[in-house]
Amino acid sequence: MGKEGTVLILCFYIISCSAIYVSAQTCDDTAGNFKPGSPYDKNRRLINSTLASNITSHNGWVNGSIGLGPNIVYNMGMCSPGAGPDSCSSWCN
Repeated sequence: MGKEGTVLILCFYIISCSAIYVSAQTCDDTAGNFKPGSPYDKNRRLINSTLASNITSHNGWVNGSIGLGPNIVYNMGMCSPGAGPDSCSSWCN
């Protein structure tokens, strides 16, 4: 085994260790959740029903937001390129 073989084994070892480290990360099940009926939950439900009337069209992208502070909810979608605001609004409905 020459110098190239040693470098190859070393690279394989480093990549293997980094893959194990990345795959060992877990999500925190207690963070990022909301309670049903909370202001955030109400905003989340409301934005889906009102997005069509509150959209702004920019090159086929539509977006909206509702709420304030920690209860703000954002919504984003993409319409067909060249579609006008009326077409995007009708699609979002």
